[in-house]
Amino acid sequence: MGVTRSRTLLFLSIRDSLTPGTQSNALSTPLLHDAPTSEDVYFDDVRDEVALDVSLPPAWVDATEQVDAILSAMIPKLAQLDRLHAQHLLPSFDDKSDQKRVIEDLTDDITQDFRRASEQVAKLAKQTTEALRSKRLSKPEVTAARNAQTALATRVQHMSSVFRQKQSTYLRKLQGMEIQEPQKREAWLLDDEDSVRDDVALSKQWQQSEQTLIDTNDGLQEIQERDREVQQIATSIAELAQLFQDLNVLVIEQGSMLDRVDYNIDSMARDMQQSSAELGRAMRYQVGAGRRALILLLLLCIALLVAILIIRPFFR
Repeated sequence: MGVTRSRTLLFLSIRDSLTPGTQSNALSTPLLHDAPTSEDVYFDDVRDEVALDVSLPPAWVDATEQVDAILSAMIPKLAQLDRLHAQHLLPSFDDKSDQKRVIEDLTDDITQDFRRASEQVAKLAKQTTEALRSKRLSKPEVTAARNAQTALATRVQHMSSVFRQKQSTYLRKLQGMEIQEPQKREAWLLDDEDSVRDDVALSKQWQQSEQTLIDTNDGLQEIQERDREVQQIATSIAELAQLFQDLNVLVIEQGSMLDRVDYNIDSMARDMQQSSAELGRAMRYQVGAGRRALILLLLLCIALLVAILIIRPFFR
């Protein structure tokens, strides 16, 4: 009997060192040379059919959700901007630089939201046009996408119009305050100079003049700051007007395309009616042609018999 060596302990140690997940994966993984069974092939086919049946929603659904989210988030921002405008237009001697900065940031944020919404609408229009050219979508799907595009463009256009009107009203009120404040400041300076001339000495008058000059410089800086704010608001209004025009162009293009589609549908309906009438006429002609051929054959037979009757006496 030959010498043997037991490998049982080594096998047990290797088996115990494997994790349960590794064991289950090793057991569930088929061997390299195993042939697939009929059950495996059946389940693979079922998975393929399920994967083919599952379809993503159309692109206009995603665009509608994104634009709705942008417009919904914009409503509280507009309300906050109205409150800030009302507070900023109130007469006060406090420093309003922080409030101006908040108004500018909020205005820029709302303008960016409008730009994002208009980009989504333009993207949807481009995707729909490309799908229509490549014939990837059916006519009902294209019509649904066009209707969604028109609805989104109209909503964004309405919101931008409201925001533009608010900005224009705020700009007019701000310019009115700017015109009134220099007049009040000049009256205050005249009264102050009269009081200095009557009540104080020459040295105090010189000091008061210096202080007046400083106040005037501060007033000029405030006017310049107000001018800069007015220019920023005017720029924001111009950008909103441009977005409004772009959306208007999309709505007009959508309307003209829908008109062309309606015209094509009406033309197709008229052509179908004419073709149906011509088909009915052809069927009547076809039915009448058989009858005419039979009548012609009978007439020929009658003519032949008449000729036989005429010729028969001569043969006798």
